[in-house]
Amino acid sequence: MVNIINRMPDGSFIIVNDINAKYHSFFRKLVTIPTARYYFEYLEQRLLARRPGSKVWRFHFPLHGQRKYSCYGLKHPVNDILFTVPAYIRQHFSPWEKCCSAQLVIRKGF
Repeated sequence: MVNIINRMPDGSFIIVNDINAKYHSFFRKLVTIPTARYYFEYLEQRLLARRPGSKVWRFHFPLHGQRKYSCYGLKHPVNDILFTVPAYIRQHFSPWEKCCSAQLVIRKGF
């Protein structure tokens, strides 16, 4: 990821979203499985070491009673998605209509 950011123009943004759960269901057992969320701090540290003028913002969306989650950064006030999921996607998949992720927003420094 740091190599990708190095090739991006100065001042560009990257937004990383990942599930914000402390535990995941894997073969019907709750376990801790590292996901991208577990590497947000690592990515932030690597980027700021190479590009000190960069800016990083941390957020999480509210999660209402579904599972335990981390309070990562600032809490967004709402978690509604901004569009209606088309029927053809609903028929074949199970999309969430609420966002429940952690979010890392990076602005590459000059």
